[in-house]
Amino acid sequence: MAEWIDLLDPEEQALHDALPGEVHDRAYEQLLRPTRHDDEPRPRLEGHDHYVFGVFLVPIAIREEDRVFYQEVDIIAARERLLTVRKTPEGAIRSTSSPRGSP
Repeated sequence: MAEWIDLLDPEEQALHDALPGEVHDRAYEQLLRPTRHDDEPRPRLEGHDHYVFGVFLVPIAIREEDRVFYQEVDIIAARERLLTVRKTPEGAIRSTSSPRGSP
């Protein structure tokens, strides 16, 4: 059974320690890069040697404020580990909760 590690706005060392082995430089840079408000990132899913790298945007509705923002969630999925990296959008309140099943 694979291990799931969920990180919220990780520092570089925490990200490095959680990775399931070596990843391509471009994937590593995307995992560390903060969320931007322009046209990037675009959702994607890429197969690499021993893992899959993905970037997803999750819409978050705040009814009380009548607004929607998008939270970036990046993944590295390998046979032995699933790593999710959630990024706090600019201007959003940082959540301390983790998805069910994560540490």
